Amino acid sequence: SLEALKQWQRLVRLFCACDGLMAAEPLLFQGLAALLSAQLALAPEDFFRDALGRDEDVLRAALLDFFANAADKPALSNAADGLLAFAQERFGLWAGHASASALVAG
Repeated sequence: SLEALKQWQRLVRLFCACDGLMAAEPLLFQGLAALLSAQLALAPEDFFRDALGRDEDVLRAALLDFFANAADKPALSNAADGLLAFAQERFGLWAGHASASALVAG
C-alpha cells in the first residue's frame, strides 16, 4: 500500500541519518546497505522517476545521508560503495561517481 511505502521510506531515512549509531554499530549498517539493495532490487527501474519514488524524494535523500555518514567510517566504505554501485546500475542515479565518498565530497 502507499501508506506502507511511505512508512518504509521514513524508517530508511531515520536509520540513514544516524551518524553516531553508524560509528558504534557498523555491522548493523553493513546489513542495512545489503537489505536496501535487496529491497530496491524489487523496485522497477523507473522507481526514482515515477510519482511513488519521487514522493518528497525521501529515499534519495536517505541514501545521500547514508553515503555522507558512511564517508568517514572505513568499516562502512565497502557497504556504501556497493549500495552506490547498485543505485547507479539499477536506477541510473549519481552516474560518474567512483565511490560514495567521492559523491558526497563533490
